Amino acid sequence: SLADAGWQGLVFAIVSACLVAPVAEEILYRGVLFRSLANRTGVWAAAALSAVIFSAVHFYDLQGFLSVAIFGFAAALLYAATGSLLPAILLHVLHNALIKIPAWIFYHSRIEW
Repeated sequence: SLADAGWQGLVFAIVSACLVAPVAEEILYRGVLFRSLANRTGVWAAAALSAVIFSAVHFYDLQGFLSVAIFGFAAALLYAATGSLLPAILLHVLHNALIKIPAWIFYHSRIEW
């Protein structure tokens, strides 16, 4: 529960989900994987393939897989359009802050709905 995790658990979740993961994942999946694939296959195929791989490692059900793949595809196109990882990192930070952290709090709370 959130009460068991305490404020330290919440801080750890925020830092890891909103800083560490977005930076590391964008460097790996867009900066390395997408760029390498784009040199061989072109932007659209590389965006699709890197998005599928990005989504597969997150181990979600089909609905989660599709939503993460769409996010990964959009992040790859954003990187391709700007030539910088920073916009994709900021998008990832924003996504995790608005979606992941509230979901984590909801999941770990003891509130009965």
